[in-house]
Amino acid sequence: LGPGTVRFNVRAVYHGAPAGRYQLQLVDVHPATSSEQAVYQARILAQKSEAQQKAGSYDEAVKLGDQAIGLAEKNLPADDPLLAHLYLRQALRVRTKGDFARAEGLLQQAVDIYRKSRGDDDPLTAMAIGDQGLIFTSRGEYGAAAEKFQQAIETSKRDLAPDDPQVGAFLMDRAITYSGRSNYEGAMADLQQVLAIYRKYLAPDDDETMKVLYDVGDVYLDMNQLDESQKY
Repeated sequence: LGPGTVRFNVRAVYHGAPAGRYQLQLVDVHPATSSEQAVYQARILAQKSEAQQKAGSYDEAVKLGDQAIGLAEKNLPADDPLLAHLYLRQALRVRTKGDFARAEGLLQQAVDIYRKSRGDDDPLTAMAIGDQGLIFTSRGEYGAAAEKFQQAIETSKRDLAPDDPQVGAFLMDRAITYSGRSNYEGAMADLQQVLAIYRKYLAPDDDETMKVLYDVGDVYLDMNQLDESQKY
């Protein structure tokens, strides 16, 4: 690392979100140790895994993800947040391949690390809990899934605004579990909250907003309210 200026261009994910604040602190400069080099390689493998997943090469994505985890586990403390991130991302990949048991184990490891390193109220802890709910949803265990999403919502609200898009995402997930159990009133209540949040933060024609509108119409159809359904 030599002298000079480094510039970061930061863009909000949601166009209506208030500006955030970021602080970077350089605490040490030294030649990389063998462990630090290995962790760097783990990050590179994780990036390649993400690229393979986006390309639809799930077997290769899982393989690279396992390699990244193996390197990181050998060279980082067991409670390092990077490990939690790698576990979480790999859990979503193996879930896609139908290995729900392994995904559940990886997510529990991620939750445990985030709780220890960042606290029970951190949005990343909530994210990992919400992903646990997705595993139950994939299994058709809607009651257990709804409990996880409720926990994720409550955890998020301790650190984020009640109308933060992350809260909206968990409400959307919970609405799916309600529909799965034919609790259409509960699903509609959650979807209306999601719609209000997304309309605040997203563009009117954003894909996520349009998906919520479609789901609202679908639930009205399930409730045999054809006239209301046709409005969406």
